[in-house]
Order: sequence, then structure tokens, then C-alpha cells
Amino acid sequence: MTPPVTRHQRISRDERAELTRQQLFAVARELFAAKGYFETSLEEIVLEAGLTQGALYHHFGSKRALFKAVFEAVEWEWKAPQVRGADSGADVWKQFVIDHAAWGDTWEIYCRGMVGTVEQLPDEHAGRVILYRDGPAVLGWEEWRTAHRLWATEFSAAAISQAMEERIIGKHDPLALASMLLAIQEEAAVMVAHDEAHHTTRVCDEMRRVFASLRVTTGSGPTRKRRG
Repeated sequence: MTPPVTRHQRISRDERAELTRQQLFAVARELFAAKGYFETSLEEIVLEAGLTQGALYHHFGSKRALFKAVFEAVEWEWKAPQVRGADSGADVWKQFVIDHAAWGDTWEIYCRGMVGTVEQLPDEHAGRVILYRDGPAVLGWEEWRTAHRLWATEFSAAAISQAMEERIIGKHDPLALASMLLAIQEEAAVMVAHDEAHHTTRVCDEMRRVFASLRVTTGSGPTRKRRG
């Protein structure tokens, strides 16, 4: 007669399963960042992890699902310093303004934040390859954009609304303009991810020109009403 499984043994199995999952995840992340999704095979992942394809399918279901788990982790790492403790994109924006007040007025802070994401890509290999080079191709544009814009639309709309209230920019539909500016940032990031050596300076300069063109003044502060 087989002895009953003890609570200690159940926990041990759970722990072993989690260690297996973590090992597969860590190896896949390293290979996806170093070689790219399409150049990395399932066989290579499990061989490097010292596990079987059965273990990979059990924990992740597919290579794509494994990539998505890695993508979401890298995406969260990028956002975590800004979004930790926040309840919405608007809250993230409020804290971002406080943290970067030395950059200038509301619009300059927003512009530098948006452009800065693209500028740092050449120095962030995992972010460049996983988030912006392979992410759209593996996940599909719609799923990739939804993941990328988590809180970003609210963040941008809050920035645009504040800049409008301070009369730094003209009147706009904040959500519509936010979506368009995020699309510019996304396309710029994708261009840099594919060829950072040639595109980074060029696309970042163009992004700055787009933001500057939305200003209604050339000063660094909000425009005040003239007394008539």
C-alpha cells in the first residue's frame, strides 16, 4: 500500500515545480535577449536549462507563451520605478512631475520622459530586443500595443491636460493626442530597436520637434492672460 503524501512532500513538489519554472524562464530570458526569439529554439532552451521539452510545455504551454511571460516581466521592470504604489496613469504622471521638476515646465517634463525612453534603448539590450524588436512580431501589433500602453495613455492624457490648463499647448482632445504621441514613441522605439546605430539621434530629434511644434509659446512657463 502506497503511504499517503505528507504536507511537507506536497510543498516540496510545489517548490520543485516553481524552481523548474524559474529555471526555464531565466534561461529563456537570457537567450531571447542575446539571440532573439526567432533565433532561439525550444531545444536550446531546455538543453541550457537541463530540463525537458515536456517540462517547458507543462509550465508555459508554448514558446510564444514563454516569450510573453518574459516580455511582461521586462515591461514591468521598466515601469516599476514609476508605477509602484500608484493607482492610475494620472497618479504616475503626478509623481513623475514631482521627481523631474528640475527639467522645466510641464511640457518639457513630458517630452523628456517620452524621448528618454527611446534614447535609453541602445543601453538596454533586453528592453530593446524583447520589448521593441521581437515583441510586436511575436505578440502581434494589437496585443503588443495593449501591453505597452498599460497606464501610458492615462499618463500622457494627464500630462496633456495639465499642459493645456497651464496654456503651454493649445486645446486638444487629451486622449486622442495621447494615443497619437504614444504611436510616435512606439514607432521611434521600433526603429531604434532594429538599427540603433543609425536611428537613435535622428528619431529622437524628430520627436523633440513634434513636441515643440505643439507649444503655443517659446517660453519655459505657462502663458498668462493679458489684461484688456
